[in-house]
Amino acid sequence: MPQLNLMYPRPVGWEAPYKYGGNCMCEITGGFISNVGQYITLDGNCASQSIEVLYTNTFQSLAALLFTTPNLTSPNLCNHELQDPAACRRFISAALPFIGGHISPVDLQATRVIVAQVKSQIQTTIRPQLMQYLYYPSQNNLIIAHIDLLDGSNFEYFSWLYLIDWVNSYREVVRFEGALNNMTLVTGTMLGQRTKPNPQEVPINVAFYIRSALQYMTYVLIGVAGMVCFSIFVNRGRIEGWNMFEFNRVAGVVWIGRPLMVLRGVTAICLLSTEMLVLTRPFNGISTQFVHTQPDWLTTLLSSGEMGWLVYVLNDVFSVATRQFTTGYAMKSTLLGYLGAAIWSFTVPVHHFVTIDRQCTILVVDFQLECHSGTVAIGRFDRFCGLLLLAAGCCVVAFFLERVFARGVVQYHSYLLHSSARYHFEQAEWVVDGTYHLDRASAVLNGLVVVPIRGNRIVALDIKSWRVMVLEINRVDTVRSKSVHLQHTIPLGN
Repeated sequence: MPQLNLMYPRPVGWEAPYKYGGNCMCEITGGFISNVGQYITLDGNCASQSIEVLYTNTFQSLAALLFTTPNLTSPNLCNHELQDPAACRRFISAALPFIGGHISPVDLQATRVIVAQVKSQIQTTIRPQLMQYLYYPSQNNLIIAHIDLLDGSNFEYFSWLYLIDWVNSYREVVRFEGALNNMTLVTGTMLGQRTKPNPQEVPINVAFYIRSALQYMTYVLIGVAGMVCFSIFVNRGRIEGWNMFEFNRVAGVVWIGRPLMVLRGVTAICLLSTEMLVLTRPFNGISTQFVHTQPDWLTTLLSSGEMGWLVYVLNDVFSVATRQFTTGYAMKSTLLGYLGAAIWSFTVPVHHFVTIDRQCTILVVDFQLECHSGTVAIGRFDRFCGLLLLAAGCCVVAFFLERVFARGVVQYHSYLLHSSARYHFEQAEWVVDGTYHLDRASAVLNGLVVVPIRGNRIVALDIKSWRVMVLEINRVDTVRSKSVHLQHTIPLGN
């Protein structure tokens, strides 16, 4: 199949006169004798010597030929092609048998019926046109010529190519309304442009999105903390206070999710792996230079603590294997990671390094030269990897210590209890007759938002599964159990 890539079509009636372009938003400048001037462009380009080009390919050319009325598909339609009419004729001569041999007569007829309906609707409702300034030297007359795109002439094949470009967003159709007349014009080609992102903007954009994600995480935790405080107030403080020390660990997994927790932990590790350089202007502003500043001890301590979010995720993910030892080793691994990161950062702080190696590349001879003088690195990838290994290593060491020197604690199981809550909530004084009673504040951490209704029933929204449940509560005999606080709890079944 012959290839068609570029075409320079000229509509019927625009053969003889001079053509001064088809952009009604620009001044009239230089004209053409044979070629058609560029149509209106949406980018406001008013190039004086631009000619109209129709970009196509084999698929679009076959589709346009299929849509064209059969009596207008003879090779004579290529007389409108100015650049290479012979290539156009070769394509038409090869494409017509190809369409007839690969599409059944029934499908071909059905397609032509649909095309006729679409053509009629476009012509009736939109009526797209092509516009050109035409100058007749013999009459010294300049006119605005605009013809219908689907006017029934043998230019219809090219008209469908224009419409296909419109469907593919390579062109637009713009309507102009004047005092005497209206025009709906097809614009020139708008080819897509591929540009590389500015490498200098990537770190700024990434930092912005990470900061936004961390701010979202903080706001959610503040909201959860507010609900917990409200629950404590409503239930008059009858809660398990030790569970509140597991706020980040449990509420983070339940309300935030592991991906954002990993992001927060990795962000803290990035801060611990980066040195701060300050741009100063010494000598009364005569020059500029980078100055090393000592890391702030409070920032280092906070960043070391924030690395614990990554440890929380590791504890939660591997709890399926560590099981009854999770309760004992999780806190140990968190403390080991915190102390290890803080001691490492204070004793061996991160230092920047500079390499000078000027290399120049000629992009355009006698016009553009690009040089790279060197590299200034304020972050250490080896420290980043080392802190990641430290977080994982602390979990492994703490687990084996717990495995060797402790027996593990078997915790109560319930499908309404998240694994983090199961292994880290205090359950000793909250189990009666084999049933674990979860206080309302701890329930919020666990993702159970409870609203009491009539009688002994409550409505519970489980955030983990987004299910609403109505639970029947059998009140505990407080006289027998001597536990008044159990009257404000949620008994969890297996």
